Amino acid sequence: MTALPSPTPDEHAAGSPDASTDALSPQIDEAAALHRPGKLNEAEAAYRAILAKTPNHPDTLHLLGYLYHQMDRDGEAVTCFTRSIATDSEKPMVHANLGNVLLR
Repeated sequence: MTALPSPTPDEHAAGSPDASTDALSPQIDEAAALHRPGKLNEAEAAYRAILAKTPNHPDTLHLLGYLYHQMDRDGEAVTCFTRSIATDSEKPMVHANLGNVLLR
C-alpha cells in the first residue's frame, strides 16, 4: 500500500468553508479518535453518520477516503477524495492523497 500523508484531527477545521464544521468538530474528533488506533470499521460508521447529516462535508470525506485507502478500498477512496475536492479545492493534502491512490 502506498503511504499517504496522514490527515490529523486538527486539519478538519482548518480553513473549511462549511459553516457546520464547528458544530461537527466533536463528532469528527470522535471518529478520528477511533480511526487513529486502527478501529477502522467503527471509524467508518462514525464518518458515515456525519455524512448522513452533512453529505458533502469536505473534511469528513477526506478522512473517510483516507480510511478506505487503509482498507484497500481504493475505488471508494477516490470517490471520497473527489467529492471532497469538488466541495473545497483548497486543501493540498486531499489532492496529494487522491494522486497517490491513483498511482497505486
